[in-house]
Amino acid sequence: MIKLDLITVISIYQFILVAGILVIWIIAGYIKKEKVVDKAGSANMVMRQCPVCTHIYRVDKGQELTKCPSCKSYNK
Repeated sequence: MIKLDLITVISIYQFILVAGILVIWIIAGYIKKEKVVDKAGSANMVMRQCPVCTHIYRVDKGQELTKCPSCKSYNK
């Protein structure tokens, strides 16, 4: 049996706790980064802002006339 004093046990517990939180933080950041890349990933898409309702939406790069998904108005 290994004898440990209270300070050593508390230090080991804190180290494991902080290491676990760090691992969860890194994994969550990686997952969030992948979701952002998937949402904005296409090079053929551009962002447009509706002049009527100021809603921002994505459309194909070649489209001249688009329809706002929020207010349904046609925009150039």
